[in-house]
Amino acid sequence: MTEHAAPRPGPPALLVIDDDPASCEVLSAIARRAGFEPRMATDASRLEAMLAPEVKAVVLDLQMPGVDGIEVLRRLVALGCSARVILVSGVDAPILRSAFQLGEEGGLDMAGRLQKPVRAAELLALLRDPRPGKAGAGARDAPPRESAERVRHAIESGEMTVFLQPQADLRTGSIAGAEALVRWRHPERGLLLPGHFIATVEDAALGLALTEAVVEAALRAWDACARDGLDLPEVSVNLPPEALTDTAFPDRVEAALARHGLPPHRFVFELTETSIARDTVAALDILTRLRLKGTRLAVDDFGVGYSSLELLRRLPFTELKIDRQFVAELPTSASAAAIVRNSIALARDLGLRVLAEGVESEAAWWRLSDLGCDLAQGYLVGRPMPPSGMAAWLSSWRPPAR
Repeated sequence: MTEHAAPRPGPPALLVIDDDPASCEVLSAIARRAGFEPRMATDASRLEAMLAPEVKAVVLDLQMPGVDGIEVLRRLVALGCSARVILVSGVDAPILRSAFQLGEEGGLDMAGRLQKPVRAAELLALLRDPRPGKAGAGARDAPPRESAERVRHAIESGEMTVFLQPQADLRTGSIAGAEALVRWRHPERGLLLPGHFIATVEDAALGLALTEAVVEAALRAWDACARDGLDLPEVSVNLPPEALTDTAFPDRVEAALARHGLPPHRFVFELTETSIARDTVAALDILTRLRLKGTRLAVDDFGVGYSSLELLRRLPFTELKIDRQFVAELPTSASAAAIVRNSIALARDLGLRVLAEGVESEAAWWRLSDLGCDLAQGYLVGRPMPPSGMAAWLSSWRPPAR
């Protein structure tokens, strides 16, 4: 019996969708240099047939007659596309940015956006990026979900812990606090990020129980830093909708802070407008009592929601966190810079402290500093780390120098 070797797989396919044949040829030539087998289409009327399993990337022109790029994005979402998507177009940058965000919110793996004429080096960099793709709308690569019973057990047995992501003062560079981010130390699967269990938490109404476990874990983390000689000025945690339904929650928080000896004004709760959408009367009751007990309140992801200004008017916030998507585009986008600048000015007028999330470059750091932002959080400052790593991080932390 003769054994036959399995056929070697061919190069990954790349689909170019552009109504200009010359542009298709140029983009295809660049794709070949990146190791892809290009396939070209000057219209998207047969998208279902063109999107074969071997297609790992799609380069899409937004401006096309008939079926335009926005319609194509919508159909890619409906098809559960897991290929990486790169937008190219000669349209204005704000339109290109909005289309990119539309794809992201639909669950597509949006790899980048490029203005025409496309530079070969820029497209090659996106095509050669080794990062793993996200699950598409069909969630084919979604992490396996644990049962509600298993998650409940993890919360009750202390398997939930926190990593700390440091926050720095933009004026002095000194450590200003840390956000406590939940992690699950699963005995069989190792350390799990929230994507592996947060949907189960929401479906099983375990948000309040998880929040109280995170508060306790954050206070233990503060204790651990103190034992290592690091006096962490503040600790912050996220506050989900379920925590804003139990009017006894502020009392339990007060008791937990007293047990650990952390002054309430050094503990910050972060919440978004969706956190209070279910029951605004109860939310107002609980948030006001938390402030009365001395804890601080931050409005998270500011500028993303539709009623952030109304939140600032009605609720007793002490600080504002500028969303990472504006910070990421701050050095290069005039509109992002305008949003950040005006958010900081608004916070100043309301007497709020301002923290910028997603600070990953020195250019963003100095621009935020020049605009009067107070604090920075992001990979430039430090990645989330176990509490035991905070002291070592601090000994090596050096703020950017002009």
